[in-house]
Amino acid sequence: MCYYISINKKKQDLKKRFKKEIDQKTLFDDSLYINAFTKPLIPIISTENTDLIQFYQWGLIPFWVKDQQKALQIQSGNFNSKCETIFEKPSFKYSIKNKRCLVIVTGFFEYFDFNNKKYPFYIKLKSNEIFCLAGIWDNWYDKKTLSIITTEANPFMARIHNTKKRMPVILKSEDEEKWLYPNLSNEEINSFFIPYNENDMDAYTVINPLVKNNADFSLEKVVYNELIDKF
Repeated sequence: MCYYISINKKKQDLKKRFKKEIDQKTLFDDSLYINAFTKPLIPIISTENTDLIQFYQWGLIPFWVKDQQKALQIQSGNFNSKCETIFEKPSFKYSIKNKRCLVIVTGFFEYFDFNNKKYPFYIKLKSNEIFCLAGIWDNWYDKKTLSIITTEANPFMARIHNTKKRMPVILKSEDEEKWLYPNLSNEEINSFFIPYNENDMDAYTVINPLVKNNADFSLEKVVYNELIDKF
């Protein structure tokens, strides 16, 4: 799945990359590590306004939820949405049709399981460029929320995420605008859900960002001796 991302670029870098204005109402600083479970605001471009980089809260709350306690419960289970069931699940089936978004990242994190221990990997593009994950969004009262879509892992990611073998849907740069086109058919939407080309991806182990009060976290490579013959 995809619960941890990196946006290691300034607002101006995002503006230059997408040639779009940035919503200035939201305070945002670049971050090496963003945890979905804190329900952060993250930069997106959505079908609501394709000319503006906005900030939506991670964890989709569907419009039809009425109770606040229920909304928070559903949100915590909707950080990701599986492409295989996205047209069927009540939380997602309305958004996938006309409320799609580009989730802007510079990388994401997954964990390799070995001998009952989890080892963090940082995954990015070999080009080191900003890229986009496919997402969906919805309005819940005055809040805009999102979910990142996942698909089956390519062979590269399957070695890293070796339990669930999933990965986020990474969009090719030439497909980013197409993902936001209105009135796409189910077949057209499904065509975006193929695993990204593994030859364009890079990954390496890092210090575990989940360690409490980890002030020393960085994106520098960390060697775990027990994994040397694994990767």
